[in-house]
Amino acid sequence: GAAGNIEMDVGTTLRIDNGAQISVSSRSISSGPSGSIDIRTGRLQMSNAVEGIRAASLSLNDAGNVTIRAAEEVKLQDSSISTEAAVASGGNIDIAAGDLIRIRRRGVSADTPLLTAEVAPQQTTAGGGIRLASKLVVVDRAGVRASAVDGVGGNIEVLGDSFLASGGNLLQNGPGFFSSGGEVFTVGGTGTGSGGGAGQLASTGAYFDVSGALDTGSFVLRSPEAAVVANLASLSQDFLDLATLQRNECAARREPVGSLTVGGRDRIPAAPEDRLRGLYMLEL
Repeated sequence: GAAGNIEMDVGTTLRIDNGAQISVSSRSISSGPSGSIDIRTGRLQMSNAVEGIRAASLSLNDAGNVTIRAAEEVKLQDSSISTEAAVASGGNIDIAAGDLIRIRRRGVSADTPLLTAEVAPQQTTAGGGIRLASKLVVVDRAGVRASAVDGVGGNIEVLGDSFLASGGNLLQNGPGFFSSGGEVFTVGGTGTGSGGGAGQLASTGAYFDVSGALDTGSFVLRSPEAAVVANLASLSQDFLDLATLQRNECAARREPVGSLTVGGRDRIPAAPEDRLRGLYMLEL
């Protein structure tokens, strides 16, 4: 019969760690449709959970869909969300978060994409669709793939006020394959079509794949502030010692050269802990 659906409504934070999994699947050709996964939460945090969220179909029906709605953020580190079809077309992955979507690879192999909506080799069906929507979307040395080795590539759409990809400029390195920095290499070659015979491309940097032997899909990046960076790292936890900065304000006047003084109008320079006064203008 048909696989069931999973619906989760978690108020604050949903964590999926260390091999934990949420999955639905149809397990034979004669079985019914694959189920879908619908998650609503404040924050979704996944760590070391490859195939942590998965909808798969071994039947003649398309793979199920994965829908995630987070009020604040979705963070994946060495964890994957996937839909996969063995015979039919891939399902869709739709992720929307209020503030941040971050997809980060640290320990897993570079040829393991963390978001996938694929169909199996030797199938001429279409890959699924992947949509990422948030104020800030970050892809840090991770792969996003909606491909079909011997079929038609799927679609990837990124919507955000800002977009960050590690590794450098986002460039097209092959039909339907876009990557930023890192080494581009070929994985496998198990398919029968021109794309399958040559294998699939992957990268040690951030990459997006909508390739297909019969036709490529579309990759759309809609962000007014699309940017790239060489590395993404946490801010330093070393703070300045205010006591070392609290010197006599008049000392700046005795410095002969090499000093920088920031002050307001007609007054001595402000102390380090004081707020600087400014003028705010509002245009109506």
